[in-house]
Amino acid sequence: MNAAEGGSLAIVRLLVDRGADVHAKIWTEKYNGGGEWRSAISQARKNRHLDVVRYLESRGARE
Repeated sequence: MNAAEGGSLAIVRLLVDRGADVHAKIWTEKYNGGGEWRSAISQARKNRHLDVVRYLESRGARE
């Protein structure tokens, strides 16, 4: 998720090629209460790393 959030397409590809789950999600607590589910594709999309988003979509990732 950090590689996707930072737009590191080469690292995202390497991790996926080595078995990283493109469907994985994590729960993140917010400072003001509550929280949200995050995924690699949501983090890439949030930071406008469209090349990473397209790659993750090609590997079956969905939000």
